Amino acid sequence: MGPALFVRARDGAIAVAITALLTLAWAIADWARLSALILPDPDDMMRLVQIRDWLGGQEFFDLTQYRLGEGLAMHWSRLPDLVPAALILILEPLTGRAGAQLAMVILWPAMLFAATLTLLAGIARRLGGADAGVIALVLGALAYPMTGLFMPGRIDHHGLQLVLLLIAARAMLAVPGAGPGAIMGIAVAASLAIGLESAPLCALVLGTVAIRWLIDGATRNAMLLGCGAGLGGGVALAVAGLAPQLWPVGLCDGFTPPVARLGIVAGALAALLGLSGPWLDSAAKRLAALGVAGLAGGAAIALLAPACLSGPYGAVDPFLRALWLDHVAEAQPLLAAPLSVSLGYAGLMGAGVIVALVRVSRGERDPAQLCWLALQLGTVALACVQMRLAPFGAALAVPMLAGLVARARVGGRPVARVAAWAISAGILYPLVASPVPSGPESQSATRTPCLTRANLDRIAALGPHAVAVPIDMGAYLLAASRQRTLAAPYHRNGAGNVAHYRLFLSDSRRAAATARAWGVRHIAYCPGWIADLDPEGIAEPDSLVALAMKGGHPDWTKPRHVSRNLVVLDVAP
Repeated sequence: MGPALFVRARDGAIAVAITALLTLAWAIADWARLSALILPDPDDMMRLVQIRDWLGGQEFFDLTQYRLGEGLAMHWSRLPDLVPAALILILEPLTGRAGAQLAMVILWPAMLFAATLTLLAGIARRLGGADAGVIALVLGALAYPMTGLFMPGRIDHHGLQLVLLLIAARAMLAVPGAGPGAIMGIAVAASLAIGLESAPLCALVLGTVAIRWLIDGATRNAMLLGCGAGLGGGVALAVAGLAPQLWPVGLCDGFTPPVARLGIVAGALAALLGLSGPWLDSAAKRLAALGVAGLAGGAAIALLAPACLSGPYGAVDPFLRALWLDHVAEAQPLLAAPLSVSLGYAGLMGAGVIVALVRVSRGERDPAQLCWLALQLGTVALACVQMRLAPFGAALAVPMLAGLVARARVGGRPVARVAAWAISAGILYPLVASPVPSGPESQSATRTPCLTRANLDRIAALGPHAVAVPIDMGAYLLAASRQRTLAAPYHRNGAGNVAHYRLFLSDSRRAAATARAWGVRHIAYCPGWIADLDPEGIAEPDSLVALAMKGGHPDWTKPRHVSRNLVVLDVAP
């Protein structure tokens, strides 16, 4: 075994060991909910529903959730279902279906976490020297909020997208050639085929590669060509193998036809620039070529993907936007979050940027370091727009901070070594920020007592009817029963989500009519969630929400079950 292969094997072994220890600790801490398959986030529950539907006989290309609203064509891809479904099928003969599902929701995030740590170690070794690799494994295990993507039960697609981003970024730092370029392009294509959340980060990677080509010229032609071919070819393969039955051409909210077209065009333009490199023998010519490519890309958006001009949520009803979408925490600007949250989320990626800037200011102008700094700065800017990108920023900070710790270990005094570790330990930032007032009681504190197996089983026992529940509870109900529900936190479910808010917030007459029009037989909610249903304060005095906040109920309903953590109402026929 050569030295390089030995180092990679060692990194992988340490990553697996760290992952196993943390996964075990996390699973024990949350075992009561985890063992009941009550997963951390509605998206995790909906992913579980999607996988179950597929394994239960729903066609591979049919992504419709038939029990949600009027029947919802999800904006998700089947790609993140492949490995979890395979794990269930492999383990089911040994553990049964329930045991296989439980094992899957633990193993899949752990597999992604081990891959992430291994990639961070390789990147840190490239940017910070040989000693930085093992340090990055430790820092990665502490890299809040990135670690939150890999806790048991986190089977939504964000962890997979982070792995793909790091694969692309690692290839960007490799010795330039068509091979690393193709890996980069394929990773970006796969990320786009999963969803649009990471699209801005993918654009950052591609933009950094283009700028490096602009500066370095001929040595980067093959890499840019390979990147374009990998991107365009990867997107084309995704169209052939993943395009769902219902594939709306008028939306730009996932892997839709407009997004696929733009991905193929972007790949073709990058490949064309790489092919033209031998004739673009000066930076001025390459800059002009990039300008032309940029204009062509802009024209492609206007001509081939006009839906993308209004963004992914352009078709959302204004009423629904005001009541729900504008209050989705992960989609809000980082600086708009409570101070304790924003400090915890921004601390690690901010420290990483500062370390990178200090290194540059001291004359360390290695192109790889500058490329990584560009990625860091871009990710911080994007996280300031949408908080959901902060975990990606935390991951990108780890290699730089590992280099800081490695240097402090070699030449620093004890105080400097302790300070380097403290600055680089992401888990410390939320702990330090926790005493800062955060405003009203957090949702997790009020919602945890509600999402219990006993409560979900009580609702499921109502029978296969339509049940109205708070919007964030919809995915949990779909996973725990065979019932229908009006709403869940997915923007394409416009009619169902609007009807949900009409039922809870409208006056008694209109709410009763809404319930009957949608065939709602029961209403279930937890008292701790009621205030969240009316963030704009528009509930009518005799609405379900207004009466529930006083401990009452509308006259068109009849209480079936009332407890501290769950209220179930029957709708009068």
